Amino acid sequence: HSEMVVHGGVRPSVPSAWPADLRTLISTSWSDDLRERPAMGGAYLILRSLIVDMRRGDDTGLEHVRRRSTYVLQKHKMGSSSGRGGAAGGGNQSDVLKKLHEQISARQLQEG
Repeated sequence: HSEMVVHGGVRPSVPSAWPADLRTLISTSWSDDLRERPAMGGAYLILRSLIVDMRRGDDTGLEHVRRRSTYVLQKHKMGSSSGRGGAAGGGNQSDVLKKLHEQISARQLQEG
């Protein structure tokens, strides 16, 4: 399998009955040339458009919502002696959440 797919570039055929945009997205995603592969944002827009088309224009529930990690919040709560404040140097829960959000945002900017 790895010889054929990874080293040989063999890919399954994409059914011609599928929408052209989806076939193109899949084919370009499999490209050996990284520059030909679509960016995640572009892939998201194509897939979202296809879903809206299949739903006859209904985009309900497709809005992009960033979810917070409950792991970070639980870890912070466990490390706090009072269950409030904690590593952020005291304060109420909204202050702690704001500080955590700022730290996560800063880390994402550095990584991005």
